[in-house]
Amino acid sequence: MVLATLLIAHQGYAQLTGLELLNGKPEKKLKFRFVQGFLLVEIKYAKVFPLQFIFDTGAQNTIFFDKITADLGQVKYDREIKVMGADFKDVMMARIGRNAFIGFDNSLSVKKDIIVLDKDILQIQEIIGEPVHGILGADMLKGLVVHIDYKGSEITLYDGGKFKRDKLKKYTHINAHFYEGKPYIDGWVSIDGKDSIKLKLLVDTGASISLLLHNNTHSSLRLPDNAIRGNLGRGLSGDVTGFVSKTHSLSFQDFNFRSMMTFFQEYNYDMRDTTHVVKRNGIIGNFLLDRFSIFIDYLNNDIYFKPSKKYNKAFTYDRSGLVIFAHGLNLKDFIIADVLEKSPAYEAGLRPKDVIEKIGYISNENLTLERLNNILSGKPGKTITLKVKRNGVKMKMKFKLRELF
Repeated sequence: MVLATLLIAHQGYAQLTGLELLNGKPEKKLKFRFVQGFLLVEIKYAKVFPLQFIFDTGAQNTIFFDKITADLGQVKYDREIKVMGADFKDVMMARIGRNAFIGFDNSLSVKKDIIVLDKDILQIQEIIGEPVHGILGADMLKGLVVHIDYKGSEITLYDGGKFKRDKLKKYTHINAHFYEGKPYIDGWVSIDGKDSIKLKLLVDTGASISLLLHNNTHSSLRLPDNAIRGNLGRGLSGDVTGFVSKTHSLSFQDFNFRSMMTFFQEYNYDMRDTTHVVKRNGIIGNFLLDRFSIFIDYLNNDIYFKPSKKYNKAFTYDRSGLVIFAHGLNLKDFIIADVLEKSPAYEAGLRPKDVIEKIGYISNENLTLERLNNILSGKPGKTITLKVKRNGVKMKMKFKLRELF
């Protein structure tokens, strides 16, 4: 139940095409790991250092989360730029790094300009539970056709000029708009099962959600009556809060989904300011996208979907009400970041800053954040026993999982 709040950087430097990544070949395959709803790709930085990046179609730029990591490649900086959080509220300064060597596995490394944050303020690894060093954005993909195979955990990069279109025969062409390299599609959302609203939705592989709606970007968008406050992730100034509920339905092209857990977030900025115009009403994330095989054509600004076998599978979500972050040297310290009101965990007395030491008979040394969250998304009625520490005092908490809405 976490969205890694994305960065939107001011476009102020030259962007090369992605064709040089192919080294003259028609295609290149990349393996990814699907962890906590994120696509994690290993890159080779400065021809030496293996780093883990988020493959992010919802980000305009390739971003290093901290200068210490970027400095490993002896990158040269030429100026500072403003970087803005996904809520268009918080701003910090970052640097443009020139000619950083980036490659995949043992293949050719190419020179790319990157954006480097001075400090890793986002701490995305706490949300994912694994070390993450940055974001691979749309500036790496210009001129390419990108195939995302969620089932096979594989991304294939194709030379857009040499791509064989017969690969798309069984795919549905989705009416799309591209802005700053990011794909948007039109969707129809019904909050309560009555009227459907046409919305522009960002196709975002950098979001570990099914659906997020910006409820102040359309006159007919409103919060459901049963919406409760929730933690949406982390921004430049700390945790980002909003609301959580279920929407009745979402449809686009020939595809339809019902009863989806949905995050609601408002943008805190002046809509009349066209310096950073929001070109969307919401986001479709990986917990919906992983029901498809997807082609994104960055050369012709097209997108294609083909449903997989899990297309009609029921959506599963956390049934405890806990938002947990991983801390510590080995990310084995599991700390409750938030507890949804009126949830089983809240009613059992669990609160933010409680430290989880054991779930059932499993101690934190034998847990990962992903495994812990999978347990908390178990079947309704399952009893969860947690041993936690609060202000140095150890306590035992027990509750039963249930649907939150």
